Amino acid sequence: MNFARNYVDDLVLPLGVERVLYMDTDTIVKGDVLEIWDTEFGPNKFFGPADSCSSPHTTPNRMKGQYDFRHKMIKATMKPTDCYINAGVYLLDVTRYRDAKVNKRIAKLIEERNRRGKTLWKTGVHQPSFILALYNHTQKLPGSWNQGQLGWNPRITGAELRASKVLHWNGGKKPWCCRGLYPAEWAPYALNQKNCCECTLSMPSVPRGILHHSRTPKCLTGHSAKDCLPDKSGQTPDSAST
Repeated sequence: MNFARNYVDDLVLPLGVERVLYMDTDTIVKGDVLEIWDTEFGPNKFFGPADSCSSPHTTPNRMKGQYDFRHKMIKATMKPTDCYINAGVYLLDVTRYRDAKVNKRIAKLIEERNRRGKTLWKTGVHQPSFILALYNHTQKLPGSWNQGQLGWNPRITGAELRASKVLHWNGGKKPWCCRGLYPAEWAPYALNQKNCCECTLSMPSVPRGILHHSRTPKCLTGHSAKDCLPDKSGQTPDSAST
């Protein structure tokens, strides 16, 4: 399903939809999206992700951690110190996206990476190819529209959470998991508070903080919602014994 959004033009243009605001399912919307819906894109710009390096307590991921700058195409497209783009929240002009034939470019990039021994980017397939294909068409939104790293970074302050328009739990410690981060921010919006879920994805050691998550949480029976919340020591009932 990750690749379905590559074909957004085929999916929504026949319905008369020319602009979309995409959000991952591990997000909470706190702001009024009308504030960004009518954003005017500049010439040849039609992809609007949020600036992910604007938060003082968000670890600034850089492109050198994701892409292989030994390749001329990568060096011609971006700089190693450019801020990493998270595609979990973005605004898109679908007509311009179609006209630029982005989905075909993504497919060619994946083929090229496979031909080069998987060296154009370092990990993953969908998001790196998606970002690379759209990089020269990017016009960033304010960072408050994607307060990310909530699934692995425990240093986000309460003030930053309150100021954010969209909260995004990218990373392995989802808020519905027993050891998830910032569960109090998620709890008011949770549809099912009965079961405690344990993530099946272990937190990998990635020096630059770029984490990928694709596995489904495994629900543990016999737990109530209150059992999943950390106590004052930061431990849940499960984690205290491990």
